[in-house]
Amino acid sequence: MTVKRLICVDDEPFILKSLQRSFRKDGYELLFAGSGLDALSIFERVQPIQVILSDFIMAGINGLDLIRMVKATRPHVVGIILTGYANVHQCAAALDEKSIFAVIHKPWNLDLLRRTVARAMEQYEIDAAAAYPDAAS
Repeated sequence: MTVKRLICVDDEPFILKSLQRSFRKDGYELLFAGSGLDALSIFERVQPIQVILSDFIMAGINGLDLIRMVKATRPHVVGIILTGYANVHQCAAALDEKSIFAVIHKPWNLDLLRRTVARAMEQYEIDAAAAYPDAAS
């Protein structure tokens, strides 16, 4: 069984702590980054990471651009935007083009957030199995 890794990216430390509490019992290996650049560095060192949960508005690289950058080299990674201020048009376009799996608004509903991440993990498995059918055996 492959380790299920979730990386949470937010430039607010208290949000990262809250996410850590939210997922501590779900069996994921949790990774945390305080910026898009930190997240890219983690993606260079750690494989696989199935799901990225990123804040939309951050200094430097915004969450949507971060997810697109990651998916350029790891197309099966499933991206979720977590935001209080997202540009609705940008997120809708990203959902339409399948750059992101979901948008969750702050403050989040814990059950919805946990179910969305669980579904994103399942989507990763479906996409990876379809791309590499012989790897499942």
